[in-house]
Amino acid sequence: MTGCNRDLAQCLGAMLIGLFSSFLSAVVLAEEEGRWRYDFGAAKLAPAAGYMRLDATALYSAERGFGLLPSPGNLDRGVRHRRLAADRRLDTFVFDDGGTTFVQDLPNGVYYVSLAAGDAAYPSTVSIALNGVSLQLLGPTRRGEMIFVNGARVEVSRGQLRVEAGGWGQLCYLEIIAADSQAAAEVRATDGTRQLVSRLAVIPEAPRKTDAANEARWVCIGPWYFPGDGIWIVPVFDKALLAGQREIVYGWSLVLHLPDEERYRGAKLMANVDLVEADHTEDRVVERTLFQNRTIPLTLSKLFQTRPSHHYTHEAQVTLLEPFQQHLKRDPNVSYALSVRVVDKGGAVIKSHRLRFANRPTYLSTQIDVRHRGMDFGALGTRSKVNVGDLTGDGECDYLYSIDAQYKAAYDFSGRLLWEYEEQTEPLIYNSMATRLYDVDGDGRCEVVCLRDGRLCILDGRDGHLKRAIAWPHLSGRPTSLEARIFLANLRGQGPTDLLVLNGYANRPDVQLSAFTGDLEHLWDASGFFEKGAVGSHCLNVADVDKDGMDEVAFGTTMLDQDGQVLWRLPYQPLFSQGGGDSDHVDEAEIGDVDGDGRLEIFYASGTLLDAETGRPHFSRLAGVTNGQWVRIDKVRDDLPGRQLLLANKWSPPVLFDVRGVKLKWPFPFASWDLLDWNGDGETEVMGGGLICDRRGIVVGVCEPSWTMPQYGDVTGNGRQEVLPWCLNMHGQQIRVFSSAPRPQQRQRPYVSTRRQYNFRD
Repeated sequence: MTGCNRDLAQCLGAMLIGLFSSFLSAVVLAEEEGRWRYDFGAAKLAPAAGYMRLDATALYSAERGFGLLPSPGNLDRGVRHRRLAADRRLDTFVFDDGGTTFVQDLPNGVYYVSLAAGDAAYPSTVSIALNGVSLQLLGPTRRGEMIFVNGARVEVSRGQLRVEAGGWGQLCYLEIIAADSQAAAEVRATDGTRQLVSRLAVIPEAPRKTDAANEARWVCIGPWYFPGDGIWIVPVFDKALLAGQREIVYGWSLVLHLPDEERYRGAKLMANVDLVEADHTEDRVVERTLFQNRTIPLTLSKLFQTRPSHHYTHEAQVTLLEPFQQHLKRDPNVSYALSVRVVDKGGAVIKSHRLRFANRPTYLSTQIDVRHRGMDFGALGTRSKVNVGDLTGDGECDYLYSIDAQYKAAYDFSGRLLWEYEEQTEPLIYNSMATRLYDVDGDGRCEVVCLRDGRLCILDGRDGHLKRAIAWPHLSGRPTSLEARIFLANLRGQGPTDLLVLNGYANRPDVQLSAFTGDLEHLWDASGFFEKGAVGSHCLNVADVDKDGMDEVAFGTTMLDQDGQVLWRLPYQPLFSQGGGDSDHVDEAEIGDVDGDGRLEIFYASGTLLDAETGRPHFSRLAGVTNGQWVRIDKVRDDLPGRQLLLANKWSPPVLFDVRGVKLKWPFPFASWDLLDWNGDGETEVMGGGLICDRRGIVVGVCEPSWTMPQYGDVTGNGRQEVLPWCLNMHGQQIRVFSSAPRPQQRQRPYVSTRRQYNFRD
């Protein structure tokens, strides 16, 4: 070998030795110092100084000597990066919904262990155990709060340290120091004096606003209302809005969201507004411009958006049109077009939106003050909800307001408090309250079927006293949170008085379904909803699909007979693999007769239509479905045969299809919807974003824009369907019922709970 080649080989060798030495020091961080430090998160992100980055794929092997042990079952696991905490070690983590376990091979001896667990962006549940010894029992944390272990002394006697982060398994960082090493000197000096386990806020908590400051604040808490382009027009009401016989007055306001980008920081934007009157007389349309290019300055403020992707945004809200009811024509042939263009100082259009409305009356039929506000944007969702039913047996519609399983307040039709229940030790329930109203025993009054004290309870609707109860199925102990839902079905041919209890949720393979009679006699259990590639859902659908007088039960991609036996079960792919969830569940389905042939179909939020009895596909994965959430089967277009298929995407525009799966034009000025007979004429109007539109897309009524998934029914007995909240938003302090007609002096007929009320998506 020549001298030149020898020198080159020596140089390359030195480089390789240097790289290998760097790698070793990164792995064990100077093992001779007796210290091991890991920063958990995405592999592409640089770790904190002096730490080794480990992602969710860093599994334990004997050769490696350290790594993660995946929890049993097909549970959700991965990494997250929050971009919120100043300490970069706390801004990333690995998680495993079955609990995260990390193993480190070590020489026997004594070690000090420090770590952080939790999530800077959301409330969580956390427990910590080291070599089987519990340091932190399973308990909830607030948003921005972490559980810290500071130098816990652990003796390793079998050559291995086992670190378990239970609950949702969010592990941020881990540091292990040998007790006899130089690096442990500072920790040894504080033995017996330092706090081993603590809870600390890792991001600043914004000062709490008063109710007065929040009075005009509107916050989007769901993906159901508005266009994905961040601009919409919503009704704005007088602060002193009162229920009564007089129609309410309201105006129109603009809500604008812009990305958190430097170009919008302090930007001077304007809203240019037009209002045009259109008179449809005889065979022609006469248009008249009432005003054009009315200029309104916009003030942008920065706020944190909980939806759609938990980020900061620049927001502006401004009134576009003051109350107009006394100034515009009230004529069945006259409508108005309200247009807004948001422009920058150079006149360039940034966003635009258009709304068509008719000057039709809207009434506030009922207004009930609730004692507790419904507020929560955490990982468990918005948990204040309103159910309706005849609790007293007098033929009127009554109300039950609930927050989780912890609080219930029953009101009669007039707003008088019937009874109240409050118990803070009851669990938080994921996106639900595990409560239904229905007359399950045929005594002429609705009972309250609910979770209470760890039991499935049936309460008297008049005073809330317990009528009967059994242990809640598949529940052991008193958890701080759980996933639980109740549905009603006709499983024995005696009407919808049987109970279905769903434990688990959407993408949880351990989900269990149990059936009971209204007397709480056990009928059957069902599970295995993730076998052979099948998946779950957010809710159940029940209908008599085989025409035997009893309901079948659909959950996810499984159809059960009335006795719990599987009629058919389909794998998620390929029929359901576009949209319809997060690649591991289908969000919602609807059962109905789409084409009018007398057979029932089931339409999924993935854009998939199946024969409900056999599971045979008609079509699947329709174009325009990004992440389907809600679906409906109903008659919307009079010019087409059969019913139409409506599908709401998550944070993107909804889509409308005919019976063949052909995409139709969406004429409505909002990105969410539901269907109701607002005018009482037997034809459904379309509702969303606080707007009720006729089938042409013209607004004919309004309601609260900040309700999540409004409820509806003939609440007042005037022969029309009214709108009321199912979920109240964070500032919701009242149950309000909006109607297209005044509240009658006397009901036309007794109130009857429909499937849309007692089995509303929960």
